[in-house]
Amino acid sequence: MSAPMEYIAGELKVEISENIPEELDLTSPNLNPLKALYSENVYLPHKNPTTFNNLAEYENVVIKGNVTANRGRGRGKKVQKATRTTTIKPHAETEGVTTQESVENTARLLARRKKMNRNILTRMSEIDEGPLTILKKAVEKQHRIKVWTRSAVTWRGYCKAYLIAFDKHFNLVRTNCAEIG
Repeated sequence: MSAPMEYIAGELKVEISENIPEELDLTSPNLNPLKALYSENVYLPHKNPTTFNNLAEYENVVIKGNVTANRGRGRGKKVQKATRTTTIKPHAETEGVTTQESVENTARLLARRKKMNRNILTRMSEIDEGPLTILKKAVEKQHRIKVWTRSAVTWRGYCKAYLIAFDKHFNLVRTNCAEIG
């Protein structure tokens, strides 16, 4: 029989017994995770396990070794380096989410397509109307363009070049540029 657990003032009280099945022992290599999740009697290797709000906090402590105080006035201050701990939240198992709902949520999250990274080339291809379509045609058909440069009060000169890329602020990337004037 596995170790019985009792809730006392929001904390777990673990009574250790010697005859724990290996399937429910969290430190055993023969652990059956599914059986351990649904069992009411699971042996916990620590008497007072640390609870974390999410997996990111757990990863921060276990993998990176960073421990930050998240509550109170000293919020975000570093505290001593933690050793490997187990996490368990007494009422997290049945907090209103059934296994079917969690499976559906996981499937929905995995089904979402990854958002395409938008860069200057993807934004150029999305232009369909307005004055930037002229620049888009110059890029696609590799026309040589003439760009007038100006100073504060007069024309400074111009350059002829092939256009490679542009953005909505009329910043131009050119090649084979011949500056005249």
